[in-house]
Formats: sequence, structure tokens, C-alpha cells
Amino acid sequence: MITVNASPSATIDEISRAEADRLTGYDPIRIAEIVSIYRFLEGRRHIFAGRVLDFGAGKPGTCREPEPYRALVEGQGAEYLPYDAGDRIPDGPFDVILCTQVLQYLDNPQTELDCFACWLRPRIGILVLTYPTNWAECEHTDLWRFTKAGVDRMLLRAGFTVLEHVRRAEVRIGGYTFPLGYGVVAVAGVK
Repeated sequence: MITVNASPSATIDEISRAEADRLTGYDPIRIAEIVSIYRFLEGRRHIFAGRVLDFGAGKPGTCREPEPYRALVEGQGAEYLPYDAGDRIPDGPFDVILCTQVLQYLDNPQTELDCFACWLRPRIGILVLTYPTNWAECEHTDLWRFTKAGVDRMLLRAGFTVLEHVRRAEVRIGGYTFPLGYGVVAVAGVK
């Protein structure tokens, strides 16, 4: 059974036809992962206010759906600032940094989290982060997998206070449960 944790009992069978139709060509586990990311962000849309940096937003030609969260952020009246590799990072500070499924591609995820903490407004800037755990390697640039405890430690080292850290999706096989990924909301502190 594949579970998407938008609600504690949601399963792959409860993914709406509209959610699945836009993901034609993906396997059921990948669909559950993508839907769980969007549901996680949608459930926290109230966080998207002020200047929102989408770190790893994607560009045409480099991903299937560039800037997939633009409408979600702009729908809250926030200023959407996309960034992807090779771009110049917009001037900060930022009220929110959105970083979905990017940490695994970074040479040094800890260094990037340290940068995020510096780019956010101290004590009020929010990091909204998703990351994979048990997942097949996607590309040759896919470098890391993370545990909840490991990400908590990296965030603490970067000066963040974790407000929420939840499992977004999981696969159950027999008596075993394998998390596919987590979602985090953390506030930037002062190191």
C-alpha cells in the first residue's frame, strides 16, 4: 500500500483523477510522491507571503514542469522569485524560501542550508523544504538521501528552529514501512 500523508489515512487510491491525469507517464509511486509534495505545500499556502524564493524552481528544457508552485505562491499575493542553477540569486532578504526536492542534488547540503538561514529575515523568515528518503537515483547528479534525524541536525546547525517535520508519503510492504519523503517548515534563527 502506498500512503500519501495529506491526511493520515490517504492512500494511492484516494488520489484524485485530476491529480493523476496531469502526471501521465509516471509510475504509481512517483505519482504518490509528486501529489504528496503538492498537498504538503497546498496545506501550508498561508505561509507564502512577502518575498518567496523558489530555490530550484526548474527551467524550460531542464524539467518536465518548470516553476510548478508559481501559481500557489502568487495565489497568496506573494512575490514569486524563481531560482535555478546558473541563475543569479535575487537580492534578499526573503520572507520565505521554498526548496522542494533539491537537497539531494547539492554538493554540500549543509552549506546551502547555512546560506538559506542567512538569506531569510532573522527570527521571522520561513524555510519550506521537501526532500526524499527511500527513492531510486534519478540522474547522475542525484547525490544524497536523507533521514529525518539527519535533516533535523543539519537545520539546527544552520540556526533553524523546526516548527513541523512530517512524513509526506510512504510505501508499506508486508510489515515494513518505507518513507518516500518528508516536508519541513522551519524558522530562521540567529546562529
